[in-house]
Amino acid sequence: MLTFKDFIDEEIEEGKGAISIKTRIGRKLSAIKSSGKRKAGAKRFKKRKADAKRISMRAGKQTRKDLFKRFAKGKPKSKMSAAQKRSIEARVDKLTSIAARMKRRLIPVKRKADLRR
Repeated sequence: MLTFKDFIDEEIEEGKGAISIKTRIGRKLSAIKSSGKRKAGAKRFKKRKADAKRISMRAGKQTRKDLFKRFAKGKPKSKMSAAQKRSIEARVDKLTSIAARMKRRLIPVKRKADLRR
């Protein structure tokens, strides 16, 4: 079973790219199984100040989420099929230079948000 730290490290490594249906189902089951541990770990991590790597990761996730929203045209992810999500994620993957610029702009925002916590 994954610990919170393992789960976070895995997210950092695999946080990029469209994922297959098999991977998506596997991640869903893994998340369900480890939800208690992740909640406890998240509670501990909230009390710590985030390092630069974590802030960068958060900015990257927010960037991907923003681009996904733009391509989804306001349709929520929960109302989409796995194929629709995958096609939009593939489009987001192609915009690496735009994503990098957006991420750079979001880093100070995420740092301030972390300091407010």
